[in-house]
Amino acid sequence: MVFIVNYAMDFILLTIADGFLKNNAGYRRAAMAAFIGAVWSCVSQTGVITNAVIRDIFTYVIISLIMAFICTKRQHGWEIAEYCRKIVKTSAAYIVTASVFGGIMGLIYNSTAAGHMLRAMALESEGLFICLLAAMSVMAVLLKHYLIQRAYDGSICDVEADFGKFIVNVKGIIDTGNVLVDNITGRPVHVMDKSCADRCVNMDITDYCCGKGDYMTSGRQKNNCGLGLHYVIFCSVGKEHGCMPVIMADTLTVKMDGKSVVLQNVPIGLSNTPLSKDGVYKILLNAEMKNVM
Repeated sequence: MVFIVNYAMDFILLTIADGFLKNNAGYRRAAMAAFIGAVWSCVSQTGVITNAVIRDIFTYVIISLIMAFICTKRQHGWEIAEYCRKIVKTSAAYIVTASVFGGIMGLIYNSTAAGHMLRAMALESEGLFICLLAAMSVMAVLLKHYLIQRAYDGSICDVEADFGKFIVNVKGIIDTGNVLVDNITGRPVHVMDKSCADRCVNMDITDYCCGKGDYMTSGRQKNNCGLGLHYVIFCSVGKEHGCMPVIMADTLTVKMDGKSVVLQNVPIGLSNTPLSKDGVYKILLNAEMKNVM
């Protein structure tokens, strides 16, 4: 039971701290770090280390640094010294986060009506843990939702892409870093998460790869769905170059702040990787949209 309690609490705290630190550690790294913390909790209670000072050093310094090392990705271009400083800052943030939330839970348990009710119920440690875990989970979800809304407040727009037989409705954001231009049509390319258009482009891309598609004189592919599948070369940070499939939408309707703009014959690039970690938006509108919105 000690392992389960500490594993769950460590995982929640690491996830919350990661949201503040913007380390983008992800749930897998948080789960690995929480496992280390939970194992140490079990070891520390076996009495292997009898000296309290040494035990605290392991708990608050060594173990927290190991957990921070697991959850901190080394970014491209970071020197060793900078990476080490980031790990130390992350470790300190974990300790502060645990102290703050521990204090909040202690305050709730000892000084509020909810805490009085829990004491009156005389819950065993397992029951109390379940109640606290549920409360912290709800708090974490609400906090994450608030941070997401605050980060994207006023910049999210509604986008409708009409491909003739299919209409895709997604949330989008104007990306000033997206200056991709279609080399065939000469128009700005808007990049969409490929999963949003899978139902209408799988056949096209398969036909292209199998060599079944033929080309019109303009260079656009003439395929069964009439989506004009072709490819454009792009460059991005962290990747020298790449090749992105592009399909043509009959219309692209963008709505933001009460204003609506309709574009005709729009090239839509398809990204194999998710565009938003939190899934808030599914399409990166070209920087040119700044001039029309």
